[in-house]
Amino acid sequence: MAAAVLLAAILVACVAPAQAHAATYIKKTEIVKRTVKTLAVNKTYSLKAKAGYKSAYKVVLKQPGKLTVKVSGMAVSSDMDILAWVPSKGRAYHLELLIDSVSASKRTYHLPAGTYWPTVLNRAYKADAFKVRAAFTDYADDFKEPMLGSNNSLKKAGAASMGKTYRSMLGANCLVSTDGVDCYRFAVSRDGAVTVKTSASASLRDNDYTVYDSSGQYVTSAKMGTAAMAPLKKGAYYLKFATAYGDGGGTYSFSIGYAPSGTAGDGGTSAEGLLKAVLQNKASFQSDEYGRNVTINQYLQSWNGAPGFNLQANNFAKVDLDGDGAPEAVLEMYVGNNQYPTSYEILRVQNGTVYGYYFPYRAFKSLKTDGSFESSGGASNWGFGTIDFSGSGYSTMINQSTYCRQVINVDGNEPTSYCVNGKNATEKEFWAAVSIQDSKPDATWYDFNDSNVERLFK
Repeated sequence: MAAAVLLAAILVACVAPAQAHAATYIKKTEIVKRTVKTLAVNKTYSLKAKAGYKSAYKVVLKQPGKLTVKVSGMAVSSDMDILAWVPSKGRAYHLELLIDSVSASKRTYHLPAGTYWPTVLNRAYKADAFKVRAAFTDYADDFKEPMLGSNNSLKKAGAASMGKTYRSMLGANCLVSTDGVDCYRFAVSRDGAVTVKTSASASLRDNDYTVYDSSGQYVTSAKMGTAAMAPLKKGAYYLKFATAYGDGGGTYSFSIGYAPSGTAGDGGTSAEGLLKAVLQNKASFQSDEYGRNVTINQYLQSWNGAPGFNLQANNFAKVDLDGDGAPEAVLEMYVGNNQYPTSYEILRVQNGTVYGYYFPYRAFKSLKTDGSFESSGGASNWGFGTIDFSGSGYSTMINQSTYCRQVINVDGNEPTSYCVNGKNATEKEFWAAVSIQDSKPDATWYDFNDSNVERLFK
């Protein structure tokens, strides 16, 4: 019979266990009583589990790093989990379990230094032989922490200097805190654009890092493994990295520095410079669709997760859509080899942050150099106007000042009404306005590539 091996998914929270999920534990006397062997790391052991008994096997990690536990060879149904010893609590906590129905099981955790116990419950009526190996690779962490962490909140943030690269690790996300949140404080000595550059192991790249001001207010965020840029005033700031519940942890590095004036993708604090950084995938933007910061590549990948989709940003335009003197960038999206665009993503800078707004094709057609465009809800329900960025979502952001509407009245008829520049109009006046709109010069669309972005955004 294949063994049902339950391995611990060591899950991290920067809170007491009860704040996340109800953590169960074993008292020190009980875990000591059940410990039958101490396992040296990077060595394979052939062991036997007593019939009907839960045996514990002690593993001590002297450094933070990556622990891989592999169990194989169980002939009958047995259960295995892992406990983490928390000295300040005087208890060994059970970690959330993953069920694996095969006889050979392996799972990797990133953990702080500490004591851990793989435990095996043999449900058979006789002893069951198996093999276990606790492979370990230590990590050069510039901020080594105990089990419950030390820089796991803004109040306890570790000090980081501008211009220096730091290496660190986020622990696996479990029922008891194992260093799953890292916070750092840094000082900006002058006003200017500041860039945070990060690299991260694959296990962490779906997690965000966030910049806060001295009062703990949100400034910007991005995915781990990507860069973020924001105009900051002189003062103190915080940088926070965190794993989501269920993650196994991982390693990362980061550096904080000023964006050099005149370098590609920097642009200081200007709207064009911030847009350029996003368009060149050197910074993220706040997406209204996803409610979080993403790079353009991450945005396209999110769409491409849907069956049959291969979304591509083929073209872009640089147009002042709302007449405030600052340009917006408009990305024209296509699916595969379709003749017509699927949608548009409008990138706009507000208070030093780049925001992205989704518009379907029919809501944003025939863009003109003055920022006006056509939007349509059907053959007899269409018009043109401009964007009002105070709205929420594309349907409330379209200021359609000239349009025709067909509605069913109480008699069942479908008369068409017309409006020109916000006032009731005749059909003749409407078509005259359409003629004027059509005569306006079209916005110029460019192939979406770095060289064109570099040339157009200074």
